[in-house]
Formats: sequence, structure tokens, C-alpha cells
Amino acid sequence: MKVILLENVAKVGRKYEEHDVAPGFGRNFLIARGKAKLPQEFSETQLKDLRERAENEQKQKKEAQALVASELAGKSVTILAKASDEGHLFAGVKKEDIKEAIVKDLNIDIDSDLINLDQALKSVGSHKIKIGEEGELEVIIEAEK
Repeated sequence: MKVILLENVAKVGRKYEEHDVAPGFGRNFLIARGKAKLPQEFSETQLKDLRERAENEQKQKKEAQALVASELAGKSVTILAKASDEGHLFAGVKKEDIKEAIVKDLNIDIDSDLINLDQALKSVGSHKIKIGEEGELEVIIEAEK
């Protein structure tokens, strides 16, 4: 069954792309939840217009992300966290914690998706975090008594 996605769907595709999916998945999940429509519901010009608009939005988003990443380059934020005597954190520092510290300390609004962090930070000290594709930020985690 062919469907056109109305939003990004993990492991299926991106917004306004046409995909061939299993009939049950298409009817019962994608169409029922408003995540997709049948191709017959769109004219060629509508679909072309939607795809161009999505492409422009993606370009603008990428430019904004590059600007934020360049603003953060070479800067550092400090996060206080509870740690053991050996320097191991009781709760890891996640993307959301780093985002809050950036907003609080540097007054820069950032999307947490820009922060490239594979797993939570679990130790006290200085950590280099990649921001976007080109920026780098130093996150300093200090023990809280």
C-alpha cells in the first residue's frame, strides 16, 4: 500500500515522501493517527508545493542550527551534580540538563537535538561535547555536597 507521510515517522521515512508500507500498518496506524494519507488525496501540484516548502523549512532550520553552534564554539558551562567521593555521578547528566545549563548560563536558546551526546555523562570533570556539525562546547561537571 502506498502512502504519503504527513510527518517524519521513525524507521519509515520523512515528511511528504511516498512509501510502500504493509496495508495493516498503513490503515491502522499511519492513516488512523493522521501521520499519512493516500496518494490519491493529493494532486501533483499540491504534493510538489508541499515538498518544496518542507525542503525550504529544512534549509532554514539547518542555517539556524549552524548559527547557534558557532555561537557556542569555545564556550563552557558548569553543571553542579551530586557525586560520590570517587567522582562518579549518582544521576547522569543528559542532553536536557546541558540544554538547561546553556540557556541559564549563556542565554542561548538551543534545541536539545543539536547536542551530540551518545550517553549520559557519569563523572565529574571537563567534557567536550559536539554541538551540531561544527561546534564544540566544554561542559564542566562539579561535585555538589
